Amino acid sequence: MSDRLYVLVDYDNLGDFRAGKSSEAVLRHIEARIPEQFVDGLSRVEMRLYGGWLNGRSLTRQAQTLSAEIQASFPATTQRVDKQGQLTTRILSVAFARSGLFLPSEDLLDTFMPGRSIGGMRIDQGAWRHCAAPATCPLSIVERFVRDQQCHVGSCGVTPKDLLKRNEQKQVDTLLVADMAELVLRQGATRIAIVSSDADMWPGVLLCLTAGASVCHVHTTPGGTTKPTLTVNLSRLRPAYLETSV
Repeated sequence: MSDRLYVLVDYDNLGDFRAGKSSEAVLRHIEARIPEQFVDGLSRVEMRLYGGWLNGRSLTRQAQTLSAEIQASFPATTQRVDKQGQLTTRILSVAFARSGLFLPSEDLLDTFMPGRSIGGMRIDQGAWRHCAAPATCPLSIVERFVRDQQCHVGSCGVTPKDLLKRNEQKQVDTLLVADMAELVLRQGATRIAIVSSDADMWPGVLLCLTAGASVCHVHTTPGGTTKPTLTVNLSRLRPAYLETSV
């Protein structure tokens, strides 16, 4: 553990940053954005990619494509100039987080759930002020459908939950936070990096910091920073918390 840095990547949270780039380019860029002082003295960087990789027991199409790309490109070597001006070479490895580091032999199933009904939708009435013809806009039918939770044709039994679907990830955020705890509390990691702008990860960051580890937080939008409403919790922990972005 003392010779490597684990980088826990909330892969889907990279969003627009991934567009038009190969997975190798994205992951190498992330590694390069971790400041040299944070990896000083380490010989390996191990990235774990968190996402909805399994539908039941089967790899999703995205996971199959990404798996082939990862196997073709990694492990790889990276080189940087360290603080002494010397060229340092490290091994960069990449793997799917299909299971927790606390139970590595057991895949977490159904982390990808397709076609889930969308609940709790509402219409933002304030948005109508941008409409060119609110009195005759065909979207008013959609508003009524969502508001009343039923079709306006009396004999029709279709509801928004029947029509509006989305794909969801399950267990992913909590798995990432659980692995943060596993690395710091049970495996003795003193440094850890997390790649996400999702506030759901923040309690895990605080846990690692209060346990005495240093955390490098890589935001997934260029120039991104942690919200002040979150960093207010840092107080004396601030010196061990390092922020950067893709």
